[in-house]
Amino acid sequence: MSPRRRRAFEWTLAAAVLAGALLRFVRSGEPLWLDEALVWRLSRLSPGEILRLLPGSSESNPPGFYLLVHSWMRAFGDSDLALHFLTALIGVAGIGAAYWAGKRTLGRFGGLAAATLLALHPLHLAYSQELRPYGLLVLFGFVMIGGCLEALRSGRGRDWALFAGASIAALYVHYYAAFLILAAALAAWSRPVPSGARIAFPAVLVGALPLAPLAFRQARDLASRSPYPLASAEGAVRALYSLAGVQLRIGAADARWTYGKPLVAAAAVLAAALLLRRLMKEERVLLRRLAFFAIVAAAVPFVLSLHLRVYLPGRHSIVALPALCLLLAAGLKHASAKTAALSLGVLALVFGVTGARYFAARKSFDKEIAEYLSAPERKDLRVLAPGAGWMLIPVGRYYPKAASPFPGAPRPDPRTADEETLILRSPLSPGPDCAATQAKRFGDYAVVERCRKT
Repeated sequence: MSPRRRRAFEWTLAAAVLAGALLRFVRSGEPLWLDEALVWRLSRLSPGEILRLLPGSSESNPPGFYLLVHSWMRAFGDSDLALHFLTALIGVAGIGAAYWAGKRTLGRFGGLAAATLLALHPLHLAYSQELRPYGLLVLFGFVMIGGCLEALRSGRGRDWALFAGASIAALYVHYYAAFLILAAALAAWSRPVPSGARIAFPAVLVGALPLAPLAFRQARDLASRSPYPLASAEGAVRALYSLAGVQLRIGAADARWTYGKPLVAAAAVLAAALLLRRLMKEERVLLRRLAFFAIVAAAVPFVLSLHLRVYLPGRHSIVALPALCLLLAAGLKHASAKTAALSLGVLALVFGVTGARYFAARKSFDKEIAEYLSAPERKDLRVLAPGAGWMLIPVGRYYPKAASPFPGAPRPDPRTADEETLILRSPLSPGPDCAATQAKRFGDYAVVERCRKT
């Protein structure tokens, strides 16, 4: 690629990064939904209560993200705008981390390419607007991979220290960070083992030890509840579709290519293969190391889920997204101008259509359920959400627009019990037996009115 074309390409990538960063703030003022409200409910407690109640709740993540949200709420309040602004900031910081990791391993052009791919990817875009820990996992994932690759190249102790610190922080955000650590160990496996690795990996193990009792209890509770379907080949395909950017499903908002989804996915994979063709000849070591991260992070969780017979959500494939973006960025750097433009154009089109469909589906779901809950006869209802003891949450916490006709109404204490409630839940989640007088479904979520406990 000539210097002139490279500069033009860099300006195009920079514009895409800016657009992607701004898109992460589009839904900042939108209401919380079921899973987000559970995070809010848990994070509003004291740090001690969070640690005590987390094992018995429906949340199966480490406490790091909830403690971060708790600190943010103390500083900026718990409005929908404040909470979604936090996740948008994390998403933008993730784009910055992608640029940093790409620049350290591939140069400035590679950094811009990695940041562009992440900025446009619908999976990261969606979870930059959700009060969930996945955006923070991606951020730490880029720091882990960038630190590990630079440490393997330079052998400097500070790079290994950066990798170890990011790994420990990522483990306290999401347990799937362990698969990135496993991939790093495979990438570092050589004769002799780098001296920095001999200190970094034991340090990560020591730092993760305090999590072990909590992780064991959460795994035991999840296995005893077993409310979700077991892992299947369909789940693996759904995860691959999410990584390819051709399907995105969060709650009742389902964005997919209705026709020809396998062909669209094949087009995205072909575009990626074109980028990697020259990389296979020129940067085999880098390709092997990045492939370790991508394959281990995507494949090992599925294999383990089949063996242990536990649920594997498609959204957890996001742990492989940092390695995938860096892998494609390396391909863009070594590809010809024509190949780079063609491949990036195909990927941008696929990502853009999926993202637009997700926004439309989410807006439709928000509007439908907000209108339903805003009816005067439902003004006193509360939401019984899965969590520690099936905690009651006010309807207004989910959809504040539903409570707008009643300004100044006192918000009931979610910890108090009530015989008549409204339940918003997935049919897969277990709940108390009740005799419902009326029920309405929104996508995969059921709203059950006047549920009297039996």
